[in-house]
Amino acid sequence: MSHDRGRILIVEDDAEVREVWADVLKDKNYQINEARTTDDAIFAIRHHQYDLIVLDMSVPPAGREGGLVFLRAKSHNRLNQKTPVIIVSGIAPKEEIKMTLSHKFKLYKVFEKPIDNKELVQAIERALTN
Repeated sequence: MSHDRGRILIVEDDAEVREVWADVLKDKNYQINEARTTDDAIFAIRHHQYDLIVLDMSVPPAGREGGLVFLRAKSHNRLNQKTPVIIVSGIAPKEEIKMTLSHKFKLYKVFEKPIDNKELVQAIERALTN
């Protein structure tokens, strides 16, 4: 299997959800890296360049603030500063917050969990072709 469609980082603390998304995207020939915590995700963006990041906003150790901690670190990271982010979260931000986050942190799309895997793949494909 060739991994030529792009490298994606999945930041999700729920192992089952993370594995399902990873399997679905690997089947579509994406190269996948996974991070369970904010710390793991920050380490990953310091060492690899990604074409797209899928981010759960509530990841340990910062809990509900985990996604924002990661987005702030990403905004100062030369390798991934311009990498688009798709947020998939059980706690969807209000519209005005979405707009602020989108402008500041290069968010492509914000989804509320649960999300259909097909919808996620379609959003990823659109983000990577823009």
